[in-house]
Amino acid sequence: MARSATTTIPYATLKAECKKLGINSWPEYQKRFKEIAGAKKTLHASYKGEWKGNKEFFGNAATIEKKAPSKKVPAKTASNAVKKAPAKKAAKKVPAAKKAAVKS
Repeated sequence: MARSATTTIPYATLKAECKKLGINSWPEYQKRFKEIAGAKKTLHASYKGEWKGNKEFFGNAATIEKKAPSKKVPAKTASNAVKKAPAKKAAKKVPAAKKAAVKS
């Protein structure tokens, strides 16, 4: 059976403490929650009855910081360079003397 989350700091106190420290996003909270005595890493689980989401808790609309998609351009290397189709193999030339020996 799963262990139930316990709350050691009241929701309103934690919310005020985050505001005081300038923690205004979920990623920032994850990095800094240990600075607040009694703060839990998982807010939604620790404050099930009071939790209404990141926007309400941190008090702003930009609570989820999104990184711009990176435009990776692969370096030209032997392994990822455009591969050319292999050249057609030339027909093996068999000496005339061998041809005559094979036919008989």
